[in-house]
Amino acid sequence: EVAIGTLMVSYLEQPRVLGADPATAGHLLSFYWGGALVGRIVGSFALRFVRAGAALAVCALAAGLLATVSGLSEGPLAAWTLLSVGLANAIMFPTIFALAIEGLGERTAQGAGIVCVAIVGGAIIPVVTGYLADHVGLSLALGAPVLCYLCIAGYGLANLREPLELPSTVSTRCASPSTPGENSPSVPTTRRTNHEDRPHHRRQQRHRPGHRPAPR
Repeated sequence: EVAIGTLMVSYLEQPRVLGADPATAGHLLSFYWGGALVGRIVGSFALRFVRAGAALAVCALAAGLLATVSGLSEGPLAAWTLLSVGLANAIMFPTIFALAIEGLGERTAQGAGIVCVAIVGGAIIPVVTGYLADHVGLSLALGAPVLCYLCIAGYGLANLREPLELPSTVSTRCASPSTPGENSPSVPTTRRTNHEDRPHHRRQQRHRPGHRPAPR
């Protein structure tokens, strides 16, 4: 996302693409980031009905395909296919974050911290893409983002499987003592109340020799 947005103006200025001046290319860049906004809104609604892993894989493959078509084509097709990548980028990071911390239990905080540190890729990939652009050209430099999109698509497909429980979660669940009556059969207890004992006590007093019942 950052790498493509960084080189977008220079890419659109190429004669083989649009040959646009810097001002026009800068205005067209707004379609890239605007597409990310629209895609985020649409994606938030679509994720209610589609599994997150499937949506992530489809968006990553779409972004990689659009970048590949742009790098292999010319003219408006090359420009608008690359600008459309912003639409596919929209749900990637929030979906990756949610999938990464799913099922971590007590380790959710540590997992969230690792995912936040992984954002450093947004500082490394643009440098790699810029290095390739200086040596092999902007079109071939798009191969670096495409490779990243393929990795993201693989991650999304891997998360289509049922999540596995962590060993620590299973051991903790097995070691936790069961609550009374949860796993052991309940033993009925019979307790005589004072109310049940009273008639018997009165019968004993009634048949006691020389006993005179008290008047009611």
